[in-house]
Amino acid sequence: METKKDDSTLGQKCLNCWKDPVLCLCSEIEVLSTSKRILILQHPQESRNPFTTARLISLSIPNTIHNVGLSWRSLTAALGEKQPVDPKEWAVLYVGTQKNFDVSDDIPFQILSPRKEKLNPRAIRGIVLLDGNWKQSKTLWWRNPWLLKLNRIFIRPGEQSKFGKVRKEPRRDCLSTLEATSETLTAMGENVKEPLERLLEKHIAKLLEASAKR
Repeated sequence: METKKDDSTLGQKCLNCWKDPVLCLCSEIEVLSTSKRILILQHPQESRNPFTTARLISLSIPNTIHNVGLSWRSLTAALGEKQPVDPKEWAVLYVGTQKNFDVSDDIPFQILSPRKEKLNPRAIRGIVLLDGNWKQSKTLWWRNPWLLKLNRIFIRPGEQSKFGKVRKEPRRDCLSTLEATSETLTAMGENVKEPLERLLEKHIAKLLEASAKR
């Protein structure tokens, strides 16, 4: 797992999980093995948000590159690779409307190529996640035009986000980044759902406890 972040913004927060001591979950994190690589592009403002779940993902899944910033010149650059990375082997969790791709509401998970061809998850080596609120995620999308070359992942969650207990989502079908990661990797055959759900529940519990003490 590799992370690029300016430590000067952390203040008194835990240097490992970037959270206030009362929200630290480092002792609760289970290290998970996945065959798929993960690239997290996190908006700088979101990295300072106590609600963010992106860092919990990069600590749980070592096969993760976690970058904080606004733009990178290419997928290869974002991954820190010296040799060109083939965008056809990567898919981004799409943040736009599914209507543009004629994705049916009753399809829980689907991967489409830029030409709208259906793809088998086994053809995908890695996934890209954009972490931030709705506006921040859209900013990351438009600031990195190379994302348009990637395949796109569409998920239709079977239930509402558990994160709605502590953070209002702009749409009913929105998920926290951790939940979206869990749904995506599980649909791709990775055994991560239960440990990531446990971690999210503990994160929510700490947020509610901290809020009650204010």
